[in-house]
Amino acid sequence: MGLDMYLTGKKYLGKWNEAENKKRVKIRKLFPEIQDTDNLDSVEVEFEIGYWRKANMIHNWFVENCQGGNDECQNSCVEADKLKELLGICKRILKASKLVKGNITNGYSFKDGKETPIIEKGKVIENSSVAQELLPCQSGCFFGSTDYDEYYYKDIKRTVEILEYALELEEKGYYTYYHAS
Repeated sequence: MGLDMYLTGKKYLGKWNEAENKKRVKIRKLFPEIQDTDNLDSVEVEFEIGYWRKANMIHNWFVENCQGGNDECQNSCVEADKLKELLGICKRILKASKLVKGNITNGYSFKDGKETPIIEKGKVIENSSVAQELLPCQSGCFFGSTDYDEYYYKDIKRTVEILEYALELEEKGYYTYYHAS
């Protein structure tokens, strides 16, 4: 159980465009169970662009900015301008964040009926004010840590990679969708 998040790319391939038709023919050869119909000879391709686990700050951003504040595990189209907006936010956070040695919370244990944090040596963001302002952590059942530490930083770096790839695909005619479970 946990917060699993996906960014997927979708593209319609029809026979009306020669380049797309070649791709469509190859896909139909790979998947013979896809039947041609008399009136529509097309395929829609969908694949995973990126995956996050318990990156609650990213999930919260998509919910608030692309899903109208409704967190119902729905599949939502994300326009290129929204991808660019989140990419800019992530880059600002990375630029403003410096990791330093510190103590991090790495889960919880239960002793005598009380929840106790498991504290370990690690790295924390020295001044997390920019991160807290632009992409605040969101608590929730199975949402993961709300600390501004090396794991938060790693999630932001991974988000930059995912979004840059998604924007490349947008230029090639793919549509981007966000979904969490």
